[in-house]
Amino acid sequence: MALVRTIHADLLRVFLLTLVSLFAIPAATLVFTEYALRSQDAAFLQSVEKRIASDARLSADDKAQATEFYRSHPLSKACDATAPDDRDFHDKVCSPYSMQWQFHWADHAAIWTLVLGAALLAAALVLGALAFANRGLRYASFVAGWRLMTVSSAVEVVLQSAMLVWLSFWLTAYFWHSYYIKLIAIAVLRPRRPCSMRSTRCSRSCRRATRSKAN
Repeated sequence: MALVRTIHADLLRVFLLTLVSLFAIPAATLVFTEYALRSQDAAFLQSVEKRIASDARLSADDKAQATEFYRSHPLSKACDATAPDDRDFHDKVCSPYSMQWQFHWADHAAIWTLVLGAALLAAALVLGALAFANRGLRYASFVAGWRLMTVSSAVEVVLQSAMLVWLSFWLTAYFWHSYYIKLIAIAVLRPRRPCSMRSTRCSRSCRRATRSKAN
């Protein structure tokens, strides 16, 4: 019983670490970008409405139309505006590498990274279920899972590393209007290895054991 409890505890720990490694950074990026975009929308609309209301050159109808336009075109949607009538608004607000442009694409990258992580986790569970249900598929599912994890882990490392570096600058720049070179350097130079030599040796031995059982 003690051995079973230890195995269950180890499996739970591995599963929780997997969830953290897949979702922690993109989830933090998504929460931050959504908060910043919504805050900018509110501040921008409030500023524009005050400016329109105080403009004596505009009639009441012009003020109503201008206010309605900005209410229906928040800053957070400027980069998605593709209609010909919205081109000028898009070009002014979402110029390449501007703050709005960066937050827009960081938000999208975080969403798709979360989707990729969920798909990867689902694929791993399916392959594990196939191996558990059919002994003849154990080796095939192991090899498929190994190759899938190798490619997807590389993609996850690239995406999450970019998010981490981006967050190391924008978190402090947004909230405290300052950035710290040391913090950015730590994010850039932080070593990232998808697997250690020990885990590689373990995986090789597990592969040999699985192959021998399949045979």
